[in-house]
Amino acid sequence: MWEDESDLFDEVDRRVQAILRQTMAGMHNSLFDMDSKSLKPLYRIEVTDEQVVVAFDLPYVRKEDISLTSTEETLSIEAKMKKPVTMKLGGSIQRHFEFEKYSKKIRLPLRVDPDDARASFRDGLLVVSYGTAHKGNAVKIG
Repeated sequence: MWEDESDLFDEVDRRVQAILRQTMAGMHNSLFDMDSKSLKPLYRIEVTDEQVVVAFDLPYVRKEDISLTSTEETLSIEAKMKKPVTMKLGGSIQRHFEFEKYSKKIRLPLRVDPDDARASFRDGLLVVSYGTAHKGNAVKIG
């Protein structure tokens, strides 16, 4: 099937490079959006009986530069950085990319009341919390 061993090694190299390109493309999609020049912030969601809490890591951001939008099912954030962040991306040929803001839309694990949301920001950590509804109805047995 292969003319010689070098053909086999070339084919293996092509396949490995393709896998690496796919992996890096997936990582890039989860870390930043080059079209909008925005980084996707790291975040954590915690759910307790009383509340849903979403914490975002937003270094180099001022409180007044943060915009939050919430529905019953989603939370969107956009935050302008104090100064752009430059990253070098690529392998043997590197390119410089400049990012000016953070941007992320997440699906919340429970339906929430967006009017009940509270947010605080301190030392680059944005915390958004929602109370959970504990409404119950009596169930009649027929």
